[in-house]
Amino acid sequence: MMVGAPSSQPQPSMTLGDAPSAPAVNATALMALLMNNPQILQALQSMPFSTEPQGVAVNVPNRAPVSIPLNAVMNTIAQLAQASTRELSALSGEDEPDVPDYLLADDGSFIVDPANPQERVALALHWLRVDAEVQRYRSSQTFAPVEASLDESDAWAVEAGFDD
Repeated sequence: MMVGAPSSQPQPSMTLGDAPSAPAVNATALMALLMNNPQILQALQSMPFSTEPQGVAVNVPNRAPVSIPLNAVMNTIAQLAQASTRELSALSGEDEPDVPDYLLADDGSFIVDPANPQERVALALHWLRVDAEVQRYRSSQTFAPVEASLDESDAWAVEAGFDD
């Protein structure tokens, strides 16, 4: 191999460390990218039903797809989450409330101890689960409007999605 020639192996293009020499990484944008990746979502959704470790197949130009073990993907997500937390903390301004609303009951009292990180995480997860259930319920309650002039069989066809 010639000195100075590019390596045939991929090189990491960014780091997430705290070192001053580390390039700036928009960890929050990368988190959004990973959270919306269909292969990662599929691997995560299949985990409860799988008896084997999952991998995430990623397409690489000029090469066969590469399988990344799900635990390596989760480690990447964990590292990005920490970096994203630092980014978001740095962006917090004086207009941010001292106590976020999700920690407070309707009467203004604390739902959990705000000094306890595990309790804050558990509460945030609780609210996110509640929201997911509300969204699931709302999506199950939407029906196509049926025009009064349709007979019973035509109304059924419209409701079933055969309205062409």
